[in-house]
Amino acid sequence: MRTFITVAAILAASAAATCVHAQDTAKPAAAPKAAQPASGKAVSDPAAQAILKQAFDAMKVTKFWKYNAVVEGPQSGAAGEYKAEVILERADAGGWKALVDADVKLSKSETAKPKKIVVAYDGASARSIRDTDKQVGELSDPADLGEVMAFFAKERAATPIVWELLADKPLDEKGLIVKAETSVEVDSVLCDVLLVEFKGEKAKDLDPVDAAGGRYFIGQKDHMLRKVERLRPNAKAGDKPVKTVTLTGIEFAEQPRGANFAVQVPKGYTVKPEARKAKPKPIEKAKEVVKAKPTGNGLLEDGAVAPAFDLKDDKGAKVSLAGLKGKIVVLDFWATWCGPCKMAMPALQKLHEKYKDVTFLGMHTDSRTDDKAPGVMKDLGCNYTLVLGAGAIQAQYKVSGIPALYIIGADGKVAFSHVGFTPTLEKDFSEKLDAMLKK
Repeated sequence: MRTFITVAAILAASAAATCVHAQDTAKPAAAPKAAQPASGKAVSDPAAQAILKQAFDAMKVTKFWKYNAVVEGPQSGAAGEYKAEVILERADAGGWKALVDADVKLSKSETAKPKKIVVAYDGASARSIRDTDKQVGELSDPADLGEVMAFFAKERAATPIVWELLADKPLDEKGLIVKAETSVEVDSVLCDVLLVEFKGEKAKDLDPVDAAGGRYFIGQKDHMLRKVERLRPNAKAGDKPVKTVTLTGIEFAEQPRGANFAVQVPKGYTVKPEARKAKPKPIEKAKEVVKAKPTGNGLLEDGAVAPAFDLKDDKGAKVSLAGLKGKIVVLDFWATWCGPCKMAMPALQKLHEKYKDVTFLGMHTDSRTDDKAPGVMKDLGCNYTLVLGAGAIQAQYKVSGIPALYIIGADGKVAFSHVGFTPTLEKDFSEKLDAMLKK
């Protein structure tokens, strides 16, 4: 995975639970003068470094980030206006989910209508609505942040995200030069302005524009990133930025808010998987591949034969669909780091307790956190069967967003499917199960 600069990640955090931007009518303060070394070499301003340190400490507790972005400049990705709503939420196991809902003018003509762009990454797969082709582009299980960013870039959705914010590790500060400039107001918020440059070997890993850093505008009261100006490498004083991202309407919190990052498949659209390098075959392979058309939620069609599987539960016992022949089975594809999944599980436990003749299986999809899955179920008071290694059959069941739930009839066919958590989940499943058990 390519190293990303982390200045925005350092700057774009806050320790407060939730807030809107602070209003400050004070006059801009003069920036402190940077220290000048005797050698004449550029060094960071200690005051500017302190601002970075303060914001970096706050970043550690930020798990939800939402803002409206306006992108301008020759590298904005649009000929006209680019406006977007961006939602970012940290997953329990690390990394970030992302959603961009943008209106982009691809022409400078005043009569040109903006193009709607909706792209999301839910921690398992990235999807994009392609209205022109009536398709939903899908990148399943991206290997790293670079693949996610590349998918967003292909769909013209990368530009409103300050990708440094999503980096796992900060850049070695030995290659970082930070200087304070005159404070200014952005959207009525008084901001410190830091000019950031990257030097040394690690700067070679960055995009040409990002390698120059740029100007970062940070709210003085809440330490929130308000604006980024990207500069060309070796930019001179007075040079205009090649891209400016201005953030307004900022919300942030210390806990995830369970935002929905699933992109549903509109009626009449088809899912088009992205071409990618071949991945290693999973240890456990599904024995049956069902070629069924996706429904509006992207899952298998009602009436499709459920793909066979032969997996094990958390105690090592064999669990197979063939062994449950003649029974109604509820499958819940989930992961320990998925907030909506954990919100749905208590409802499934109630259904498990109510319907003794129905088999409930918690299909854990992330092998990296299999060891944590039993503890999560115990903490949530769930005692239905936990199946590990379900990521091996995730593709066969068309699972791209979780939680993804199926009811498999006694005939081995899909009777009902659902993606995501809703407050009516228990009621909806009860009605369906009641109808099936009366037959």
